[in-house]
Amino acid sequence: SGYRRAADRPESGGSAALFRRGERLDLQQLIYFKRAAELGNISAAAREFRVVQSAVSTQIKNLEYELGAEFFERTHNRLVLNDNGRILYRHASEILGLVKDAGKELADIAGKQQKELTLSVETVPLLLPDIIQGFCRSYPDIKIRLLQYQKDFEMENLEYDLMLNFSPEARKEENSILIYE
Repeated sequence: SGYRRAADRPESGGSAALFRRGERLDLQQLIYFKRAAELGNISAAAREFRVVQSAVSTQIKNLEYELGAEFFERTHNRLVLNDNGRILYRHASEILGLVKDAGKELADIAGKQQKELTLSVETVPLLLPDIIQGFCRSYPDIKIRLLQYQKDFEMENLEYDLMLNFSPEARKEENSILIYE
């Protein structure tokens, strides 16, 4: 199961402490965990963060050890959140959102507010880079953040300002607008 001793398993009634002795939770672990969950793949998350796969994998394993629970069902190069993972994902999203909000508030105080637009896409069509480049030329003070999601991921858990969907099914959605055909 990934735990060295039965006492380390959460269901065994092991230590009452939230974190293991000498260990500490780190925001980078939550960032890697959250993105790997969204992509369903550690290697894809590593590529996105421009780090080696083992760096993401190690951070997630450390997080599992520190919190005393496993978060994924691992199958053929695919990660699927288990019950523990869904709980942590919800909290990690909230924690990282609060950190982002705090950064924005502090930037406001310092007068250095950076505007950011988060786009969520399932696939990146050939046309999208040109659209983004044109937008960036017109609005250089707005930073574009591009998130790629997987079709079967729970969309309500993603944090984005605008979702671009390049399929005929998207037109059927109540709150969708056709912007290019």
